[in-house]
Amino acid sequence: MNFKLYKGAYIRDDERYTRTDRSMVRDCLKHYTEFSLDENSVVLDLGANCGGFTHMCKNVKFYEGIDPLEDNVLCALENAKGVNGTVKLAAVSENDNDTISFYIRRTSSRYACSSTTKPFAFKNTEEVIVPNVNIFKLLEREDWTHIKIDVEGAERDFLNEKFIESLPDSAKEISLELHSNKYCCQYPEKQHKLFEAAGFELVNAYLNVGFAGDETKTIFGQEYNGSLFGLDLFYRKK
Repeated sequence: MNFKLYKGAYIRDDERYTRTDRSMVRDCLKHYTEFSLDENSVVLDLGANCGGFTHMCKNVKFYEGIDPLEDNVLCALENAKGVNGTVKLAAVSENDNDTISFYIRRTSSRYACSSTTKPFAFKNTEEVIVPNVNIFKLLEREDWTHIKIDVEGAERDFLNEKFIESLPDSAKEISLELHSNKYCCQYPEKQHKLFEAAGFELVNAYLNVGFAGDETKTIFGQEYNGSLFGLDLFYRKK
């Protein structure tokens, strides 16, 4: 696999990936510059993808990325050069099994929206078996200070009271992406209360809206009109 630089990060030099890799790097530069990373930061990256965030962690104390797609890991490892850490091939879940089903959505966007949560609305979905890591044990393993979560819908299976209880006291900042219209509209208020009770405050909420509708709605103080495809939340310990 060949790579090329785009806005400081390596992306795949392959027309199957170029569009989504560029989009991923732009999203990382937009959302993750809010992380206050320094030489004492211990970073956990769940859903490393091509490594758009990985290359932003060159000066941290330790970095670990997780992604279940081999092509993603290869590119992320290229971005991990010069970073004290690595990127591992695995998915995360709340179970202890060694492996887990992973549903790959094969589209022109090359694996966009692939997840351990079966995307029942999507066609051309292939089930594969990938290594599995228990999310709660992973959280308890290190004194993580900064956590990024972008796992294409799988977050709905483990973002609960046990997740909050498993967070180390060292956790300072958490970036979380929620996926799908129904999920974003129904779940964030409950999840938000869990983070607030754990001493986190919501710093920013970015809305991914499409398909304009007739009704204006409000979430986290922001108005939107249409379908809410995704919601990026950035939390900081008070």
